[in-house]
Amino acid sequence: MLVVTNLRFAKGLWLYKLRIRVMSRRVSFNLHRFLTILVAVLGPVAVSPSAELAAQEGVAEHYLLAFVRVDNPRLIPAIHSESVPQVFSQSPFAVYLLMNRSGAPEWILCSSDGNDWDAVAEERSWNSLDVNDIRLFFSRESEFDQDDSVIITLLTHFRVRASSNVSAGLLRGWNPALKFLYDDSEVRSSVFSEVIPGLSEYADLYDDYVVFLAQELTSIRDISVEMNPNSDGGTTRVDVAVTPNTRLSRLISRESRSDMSILDFVPRDSQAMVFGAVDGIIATNFLNYHYKGTGKVKHDVFRAIRNGFDQLDGGVIDRWDGSWVRWTPDGSDQEVLMLGGDFQSSDLSELFDMFSNVDLKALNLAFVLDEGNSIVGFTRIRSFDLYGSIGDGSGNSDPKRYYFTVGQGKLVIAESEDYLIDLVFQLNRRVGIKGSAKEMLEESSRDVVRRFESGEPVGFVRFTDNGIQYERSDSTELAQALLVTWINKLR
Repeated sequence: MLVVTNLRFAKGLWLYKLRIRVMSRRVSFNLHRFLTILVAVLGPVAVSPSAELAAQEGVAEHYLLAFVRVDNPRLIPAIHSESVPQVFSQSPFAVYLLMNRSGAPEWILCSSDGNDWDAVAEERSWNSLDVNDIRLFFSRESEFDQDDSVIITLLTHFRVRASSNVSAGLLRGWNPALKFLYDDSEVRSSVFSEVIPGLSEYADLYDDYVVFLAQELTSIRDISVEMNPNSDGGTTRVDVAVTPNTRLSRLISRESRSDMSILDFVPRDSQAMVFGAVDGIIATNFLNYHYKGTGKVKHDVFRAIRNGFDQLDGGVIDRWDGSWVRWTPDGSDQEVLMLGGDFQSSDLSELFDMFSNVDLKALNLAFVLDEGNSIVGFTRIRSFDLYGSIGDGSGNSDPKRYYFTVGQGKLVIAESEDYLIDLVFQLNRRVGIKGSAKEMLEESSRDVVRRFESGEPVGFVRFTDNGIQYERSDSTELAQALLVTWINKLR
């Protein structure tokens, strides 16, 4: 029972009924339900502590998972397109994601400009509910329009003023929903098929691994996303709160012990550079644990690839020191990736031998190894041609070629052989280039990933005692693309 105090109504105020608009028809409901929902609309009231405790008893019938809120859509270019109904680019709104105990994900849209949504609601057969100055929209099959507890929670959340133009995050049902999926294999398989439609026919093959994944996701206590677009691109910020004493928390609580020398060989004027450094030992243990979990996958091709990796010398991974850098040389559109550590040239031979024994026909892929590569001094460059389809053995489409080499303990993968040859000469000299990217680092920074554009810092990932922070100051393109994807799923 919900206990409310200090709730006063003006003298002479008559409460008759609240109108619910379900498309073109109106129905009324009892005064008790009206008063219950009105609590969420009138602002702060005193609620008995026993109400929250009572809500936790028994088995939940639904879970509030996440939300996306847009308070100034006119600033977001991505939603001003033919693929998105016009109202989304004009009226502030919030979309809430829920899941019921059958595993079916549902959504509820809230807006204070309710009348603006009539056209799209009629087109998509949405149901709607008016509560004071807020309208809630539901999918045609939803039963949440009759669930007072859901409506109260969403109204309370929606009425809190947002601090950014676009915000998103998890809601209190996130971890309880993961626990529910962990315990119920039938619903878990159904949710997996819904979230990744392309793999729905293989859901049972991955079901055991999804159990493992659901448990690991409970390491995340909360996620908060803020996006503020502007004429220069804008800023995007993501904060991830991590549960203490989990594998993820142990990873982020350790500062990097990586060797920064890989940056001695990266030009400062690279058009795009991303540098990362984590504690190599902890990161390797973290990856090994998750790799072990993939052993539960029953898919034949997946197992074939995994068995190939099992044949590698375990030291190949252990020789990574946790540092990496990816960049695009000035005047080029071909990327280079370098991993720091104590890699050996024999590691590539083992890796390529493993590739040669893996049959990818079931994935409609093909590859060709080592076609006319160069040798620089005593350093051999290897190549990997990947085809998107298979036919006569050489593929039916133009391949994507990648070049590999190991120099002075560093593993390098590049899209340009000419650039890689020059880089190998520099690595073998063991002397960094003048004007290297290492000059841009601040030794005191706790950033584990830093992004630079033409020598200027534009973003970072930072580990804190309680979580992970990500911020990028020159672009909101990724966040906007995800927002458009979210909107287009509202059917």
